[in-house]
Amino acid sequence: MRAKLFAGSVVLYAAAVVVAALVLPERVPTHFGGDGRADDWSSRAGAVAVSALVGAALAALFAALAAGVRRLPVGMINVPNAWYWRAPEHEAELRRRTLGDLWAVGTATMLLLTAVEGAIVQVALTGTGRLPWWFFAVFGAWLAGLLLWALSLGFTRYRVPEGAGRPTSPR
Repeated sequence: MRAKLFAGSVVLYAAAVVVAALVLPERVPTHFGGDGRADDWSSRAGAVAVSALVGAALAALFAALAAGVRRLPVGMINVPNAWYWRAPEHEAELRRRTLGDLWAVGTATMLLLTAVEGAIVQVALTGTGRLPWWFFAVFGAWLAGLLLWALSLGFTRYRVPEGAGRPTSPR
């Protein structure tokens, strides 16, 4: 299911790039300072090409990482409570969870890129030269979501189930 959501986010981003290619003026803001003001510009063709390449590269990266999770030796998967999750009887669940987490981060990232594309289009079409307020809200939500997700990995998602025996340390 999460892989399908990721695929949907990639399609949504591709649609945003196509819309941008159709509506952007010839001069497009392509970089913004910390205050949200445009400080570099490009041609429409250049901006669309970069957007398409960045989206394709990220989609390919997440797909390659997903393939890696399926084939990587379990000892190379870094996870809280590794002694439990890397045990042969838990390996399939570890891979399933890791893959789901990967697709979730990929989906969130592609949705953020879609918001970036939308913000660039808005700035270019309105001529304000400044990112809209909603972009900062979206970016903040993405950042907070990733932070909470990362914290949840150690405290809930990969915690050892109640009653699971702990390994004994060698003497």
